[in-house]
Amino acid sequence: MTVRLLDERSSPSLRDVLGVGLARAAEADFAIGRIRLFGIDLTAAELGAVRRCRVLIGRLDVETLTARPPEVTDRSAHLRVLRDFLESGRLEVRAAGLQEWAPDFSILRGIEGLRSGGFALFGAHYFSRPYPIDGAVFTCFLTDPRAIAALEARFEEAWRRSYNVDAVIRESIDRFLD
Repeated sequence: MTVRLLDERSSPSLRDVLGVGLARAAEADFAIGRIRLFGIDLTAAELGAVRRCRVLIGRLDVETLTARPPEVTDRSAHLRVLRDFLESGRLEVRAAGLQEWAPDFSILRGIEGLRSGGFALFGAHYFSRPYPIDGAVFTCFLTDPRAIAALEARFEEAWRRSYNVDAVIRESIDRFLD
């Protein structure tokens, strides 16, 4: 079992852990309270092996979803990758409605070379230094099968009670690309 604490100063960064993990994973589930599309900078290579990715958003807030952080100038290439991934049918996005969880968590499965077959992250999920937080930001990386199974069970429970928002995500991305 591996347990590692990541923070905003870690090397490799949380962004790198996510990118490398996704590039090797067959499946991924993310339960994230709020998402900013401009904050996601995944590449087609990082998403190429993923057969199924489910993203559960805690609260679908279009203003947060489409907010452009001041440090981001152009992410049109990344938004195209995200739109292509969504249109491939391998990405599903749902909103949780009134459900809540803390902290955010994710599970990546089907990773060859890991005895557990995957890993989980719980805590802050971000691609660049969190905005607008100024201070320590923690995420725990673990490979313990029992902990992963517990997170999977809670994800499935929340997923069943959520509703599809693929169209909202697609429209938001298209608005920036057109």
